[in-house]
Amino acid sequence: MTSLPLPYASLLSPSEPSQRVDLRCVSYGDRSMVLSDLLQAMDACGCWVQSRRATSDSQVEIYFGAMLGAADEVYGGLVSVGIEMPRDSHQALTWLCTLRRHRKDAVIATRTVSIRMEMSFLIDEPEEMGFISAGLA
Repeated sequence: MTSLPLPYASLLSPSEPSQRVDLRCVSYGDRSMVLSDLLQAMDACGCWVQSRRATSDSQVEIYFGAMLGAADEVYGGLVSVGIEMPRDSHQALTWLCTLRRHRKDAVIATRTVSIRMEMSFLIDEPEEMGFISAGLA
């Protein structure tokens, strides 16, 4: 049996409840367009939104569920939206894909995974840049 990092080891046990995976991501795109594209991509791969909320003007937290059997599609959907993720988020998604790929039994394929995504929007608005708003450009 493959050794998984401690947070993901419970995915191997059919008696364990759904496991949560935490992801962090960043987008330089327009907030409304990125969120719309993200929700469409997640819907296309069979995910369901459990909750979402704005934690600040530049940050959103989204909880969604996914079947472990669709881990590749979830990862691909996130990448296709154009968001950027740090190494730990890529590693968490890679573990899910690896688990899905190497464990073909029905228990793994039908397991659900709860994903918490913390998305920050980093937009350089002209008015936020002091030298432009001061007329120094």
